[in-house]
Amino acid sequence: MQLNPFAISSLMLILAMLPMTIAVLAKGRTLEARLHSGMNICVLIWGTGAFWFSTTQNPDIALRVWTGTYMAVLFIPVFLFHSLVPMTGYKITKILLPFIYGQAIIFAVLTALGKMTTDEGARLFFDSFYWPIGSHVIYPASFVSWMIIFSTTTIILGFHFFQSRPEDKKPLYLLLAGMPLGCFGGGMNFLPTLGLDIYPYGNFLVPIFYLMLSYALVYHQFLDITIVLKKGIVYVLLIVIISAMYVLSVFMLQPHFGKIFGSSSNMSEMMAALLLGIIFAPMRLGLEQLFDSTIFRSYNDKIAREKQLMEYELVRSEKFKTVSNITKGIIKEIQTPLAAIKTCSEVNRQNLENEEVLRNSAQKIDQQVDHINTLLHQLLKFSNPSSPKTEQANIYDVLEDVFGILKHKMTENNIELETHFNTKNSILLKIDPTQIRQTICNIIINAIEAMPEGGTLSITTSITKSSDTPGTVVGDFFEIDITDTGRGIPPEGLKSVFDPFYSPTAKRAGLGLSIAHRIIKEHKGHIKVKSELNKGSSFIIMLPVTVTTRT
Repeated sequence: MQLNPFAISSLMLILAMLPMTIAVLAKGRTLEARLHSGMNICVLIWGTGAFWFSTTQNPDIALRVWTGTYMAVLFIPVFLFHSLVPMTGYKITKILLPFIYGQAIIFAVLTALGKMTTDEGARLFFDSFYWPIGSHVIYPASFVSWMIIFSTTTIILGFHFFQSRPEDKKPLYLLLAGMPLGCFGGGMNFLPTLGLDIYPYGNFLVPIFYLMLSYALVYHQFLDITIVLKKGIVYVLLIVIISAMYVLSVFMLQPHFGKIFGSSSNMSEMMAALLLGIIFAPMRLGLEQLFDSTIFRSYNDKIAREKQLMEYELVRSEKFKTVSNITKGIIKEIQTPLAAIKTCSEVNRQNLENEEVLRNSAQKIDQQVDHINTLLHQLLKFSNPSSPKTEQANIYDVLEDVFGILKHKMTENNIELETHFNTKNSILLKIDPTQIRQTICNIIINAIEAMPEGGTLSITTSITKSSDTPGTVVGDFFEIDITDTGRGIPPEGLKSVFDPFYSPTAKRAGLGLSIAHRIIKEHKGHIKVKSELNKGSSFIIMLPVTVTTRT
């Protein structure tokens, strides 16, 4: 087998179109995509057959292969017309389609019957490969018909281009630029069969036309193929083109290297391949970068804009969700004390002369007003958070303050406190002592109310390495584990436990845990919860360790 320019151009055509053919066959779902697949298959048959009959030295094989491939060639402009022209909306399409398919079928049958060539068979063309001689009437008629359909498609697309709005013209530029290349390049392949000694160099234009057509159809979404597949196809085609150029360059330069170095054929081929490999390797990388910065630049910008918009919508959605939860929580929390105040007011009106009843009602009203005031105070803190005023503070002093504040409440509720500290030494952390004290108080109060019949509250401290806790930043953390033996939290409630006014029971709901969560985040720490229904819950606070002092 001897490679020649026509065989190389056919090989380029095969390599250039094979990825796109497979992609469209696998992913194309529309009628246009399937018609485009039909054209791809016909072109692929031509490229394969042309490579075969241009490299064989047997004239009979060359004739039979050419006959088989020519039947596919007849349908190339037919599928091209049917896949492109209907998108213009011209009514003439429906009128012309039966005639276009009919003539292709008739000529294909005549080709199969051997009427497309003369009895002389195939002749040696330019002392290189065998090519059949066409009949005097039928073959020229098929050639004229082929050119008319191809040209008609181009003309209709041209009319559609000039009648389109400016924003609709962009996808048509590449189509109109490629159509003359395909018509001229493909038309040159008919000339040897007509008896004209003109080498079919135009076959090199066919893969270029095909690439332009495929890019226009895919990139501008005429076919239903995703952008990920588009980029894959473009890069595969890029590699194919460079590989074909590489092979062609080696083939053409090998004789010159043989003359220069006076070496054997194998040595000159190796020298040519090595030199061109050094040139083509960086060229491929450069072209990929060029494609990313030009062809796919708009797509990358679009993805960035869509990502930014999605992030904005997500934040906006979360804000609305938070506002909704807060509103519902406020209504629910205020309804109870307002109902109690109204009840007390009714009792007062009915017992104006009973001082004891009036005194008790006034006390209850004060309690309910205090409850509303506390709720509004929490809401004010939540909606207008103050930045932490950090200082070096001993975390154990903060814990002892909390125990002192809540000692009476724990005794009242029959709560046994257990502490397991990792050291008796002072641990200095860069924190806002007031905010951390508030956070721990909120969590412990939540734990106490989860044990209405009493229980055990366990406080454990430790130093945790970041490697022991997935998802945390690099560094050490001071860990405070607050565990109760209460009701626990349902599994479906764990992801909502820090939402405003969330409560696993109807007894108490508020902003305490939400505020605690935000305070820990502002201290660049982490807070997580583990719970088992009817067995208890654990709230784990992790604060970054900056300074450790041992006394």
